[in-house]
Amino acid sequence: MKIDVLKVLAVLILSCFFVSCSKNNETPPEEEIIDLVSTLWELEGIVNEETGELKILEPKKLSGGRHSYGINFFSDSVIFGVAAYYMFVAEYEIDYTRNFINIFLKPMPGSGDSDEKLFVEMLKNVFEFSVQEDNLLLYFEDQKYLLFNPTEPCIHTE
Repeated sequence: MKIDVLKVLAVLILSCFFVSCSKNNETPPEEEIIDLVSTLWELEGIVNEETGELKILEPKKLSGGRHSYGINFFSDSVIFGVAAYYMFVAEYEIDYTRNFINIFLKPMPGSGDSDEKLFVEMLKNVFEFSVQEDNLLLYFEDQKYLLFNPTEPCIHTE
């Protein structure tokens, strides 16, 4: 029953995946902080820092123009995500002082190789995060990371 409730919740959250966060019409202050929990992140690609290569996962977009790969830090310990037609819910732990993150994801069902499975496997191996110029970088190897763009960041100040 708990799994069914989580699946329904995941579908509801992900159906709103690219609905923008509420915006404040005031001019943002100089010091802006992106909150991982209140921002929806879409995958730009996989970056290899050594070669400078950016690998784009296929399909890039689904019907209706929705992006195929993305994540939503729903709370301080729950993450929702989409990998093409596969939706998932997982727990995570994060340490903002050390930029440590660990995502507890189960293997994707089915067999064979696909970009969807590659994305899920990389998320399972993430160990470090960084936010640079409004982008989220999730490192799964020393010189390789998943590069995410905010879809409509909710910005707040300290």
